[in-house]
Amino acid sequence: MYFKLLTMWLLVLFMIGCAAAPLPPQAAATGEPRAARTVRVTNASELQPALDAASPGDTIELVAGATYSGNFRLPAKTDNRKDFITLQSTEVDRLPAGTRVTPQSSGHMARLVTANADPLLLVAQGSHNWRLIGLELTTAPGVYAYDILRVGDMEATSADSQPRDIELDRLYVHAHPEKGSKRGIFLNSNAVKLTNSYLSEFKSNFQDAMAVAVCNGPGPYDISNNYLEGAGYGIIFGGCPNGIPGVVPSDITFTRNHVFKPLAWKDKWVVKNIFEVKLGRRMRIEGNVFENNWVANQSGFGILFTVRTDGLDTQGKPLGLIEDITFANNLVINSTHGINILGQDEARQNLGQGRNFTFRNNLFVKVPGRLFQFLQNPQSVLIENNTAVSSGAIIMSENVTTGLVMRDNIFTLGDLGIFGSGLGSGNKVLQVNFPGSVVRSNGFVGEGEAWHPAGNTYLKSIEEVRFVDPSQGNYRLQPKSPLRGKGQKKKDPGVDMDALEAAIKGVVAITPPPKIAAALYINRAVLPITPVMAPGRTAPPPNEAN
Repeated sequence: MYFKLLTMWLLVLFMIGCAAAPLPPQAAATGEPRAARTVRVTNASELQPALDAASPGDTIELVAGATYSGNFRLPAKTDNRKDFITLQSTEVDRLPAGTRVTPQSSGHMARLVTANADPLLLVAQGSHNWRLIGLELTTAPGVYAYDILRVGDMEATSADSQPRDIELDRLYVHAHPEKGSKRGIFLNSNAVKLTNSYLSEFKSNFQDAMAVAVCNGPGPYDISNNYLEGAGYGIIFGGCPNGIPGVVPSDITFTRNHVFKPLAWKDKWVVKNIFEVKLGRRMRIEGNVFENNWVANQSGFGILFTVRTDGLDTQGKPLGLIEDITFANNLVINSTHGINILGQDEARQNLGQGRNFTFRNNLFVKVPGRLFQFLQNPQSVLIENNTAVSSGAIIMSENVTTGLVMRDNIFTLGDLGIFGSGLGSGNKVLQVNFPGSVVRSNGFVGEGEAWHPAGNTYLKSIEEVRFVDPSQGNYRLQPKSPLRGKGQKKKDPGVDMDALEAAIKGVVAITPPPKIAAALYINRAVLPITPVMAPGRTAPPPNEAN
């Protein structure tokens, strides 16, 4: 009896102990997700198996300072949970969240290298919820890559098949400085975030190269707080044949980026512009610095909104449109010309349209040529509270644009003022090319009051404006400026420098904005303000910009 009781007590104690002790890892029951895990990968041969085996919620750590050579694929997962799979450096905590990385950050990054022209990292169709943090992505010496990081592809015919919920944060993506590469990051996808990253050395001597391209996917896209360096374009939306019928990159936030072209690239690489949209909808472009562009393989406009047909709509007709664009609180510095808008792509029989543009509170520094150029009937353009001191036309127009409102700006009339091909300058241009336009409450500097619209303030010289200190980038009005209170509702015209400086603070290393002579690429001084062209005189025709 005693022996039986003892045996029963021992059995009870054993069962209690088993219940309290942690169980060894076990396979999850069918259909049940297993617990998230962290896997450290120490060499390249282990990386693809780790990517293939990862489940939502997992973290794959790559050793900071280690090099992983190869071509890797972020595969689609059958598990549709929204937990992210994270691929990151072991020293990601040394790269503060929300802070843009630089080349000097690479010591805390794992380094991935491709030795061929194929993508170093390919985010496959159907992939979702991948997050990349703290990685250096580059090419081996002598290698020209077509894409270092490719998300989705141009051949996809359905938006559902393209990747979604991809986050790219604190990445240093660069080509070899002597060889260059075509694209840093190629986005063909649904929702993507690209933040706090540094992309450089994307250049080519035989084709257009770009830091970022956005094509065959609907978005949304959040591209914020990056440094983007591309010879052909810093970034471009559209411009490639889309496989998805009716797709338009949409709901785009492009903020606090420094889009830059090194002056040393002049006469060495294929150079076109800084920023271009060929296909896009609902875009907010705000708080950026666009710096350095010159006449080379294109006509010298820094910012382009040019409707181009590269895909088809759901009925098989040519598709190309740009609409609902806000371009606000940006600094454009050192570009031969400013902004080019192409309303329609008539050459390709495209019925799409460029419409609903807002340009508000921007500063143009050392943009000596044409400030705005309108081609092929863009519709509904609002230009307000901008400041530009240039010597070319305020507007160069070719044909009819409906819905122009220009108010509360400070612009120099330059040599052409508001100009239309075959029409000369001034009121006649507005009557013929801009029917129903509103041009008032602006401060215009230079000759031309007699043939430009009333309701604006005209000054003879830039000195009369009384900017605080334009040589230091300060375009505030002095208390005794004759333009004080000359805007609508008795407010000041021109850029609100407080709002602009707040928007671009920290975007570049120089704060306040760069001095006027910060980076002089033109082989002559800024042209002096010359008398505006009177009505009936001719001038060079508008430049077609791709």
